[in-house]
Amino acid sequence: MTIKVAILKSGESIISDLKEGIIEDKVVTYLLNNPCQIICDSLREVSNYEDGAGEKELSVYMEVWPRYAKDTMIAIAVDYVATVVEPKDEIKELYERSVLKNVSQNHSIDEQPDLGLTD
Repeated sequence: MTIKVAILKSGESIISDLKEGIIEDKVVTYLLNNPCQIICDSLREVSNYEDGAGEKELSVYMEVWPRYAKDTMIAIAVDYVATVVEPKDEIKELYERSVLKNVSQNHSIDEQPDLGLTD
C-alpha cells in the first residue's frame, strides 16, 4: 500500500492508496483507492503555560472524495494533478485509523460479493 497525497490543480489535497496507471512506460492516470479530501478546519494558537510561548495547531478532518460517489477506486488524469507528496505522519495515521480501518471492517472475508460464478 502506498499512501500519498495528491495535490490537484484545483487546490484540493486528496489522500489515498495511490497507484500509477502506466501504458507503454508512461504514466497516463493515477488510481486513487479510498480517496479522501483533507480539509483544514481551523488554526489556533496553543499557549504553553510554563514559559508563555505559543504554538499554532492545525485541526483537520477528512471527507470521502468525490463526495457523492459510490466508487472506492477513482481514476484521475495525470495532467489534473499538480504534485504527489508523502503525507505528514499525523495525517497518514489519521487516514489509516479513520478510513482504512473502517474499510477493512466493512469488507470482511465473509462479505465477498456474489460474482455469479458457478462450479
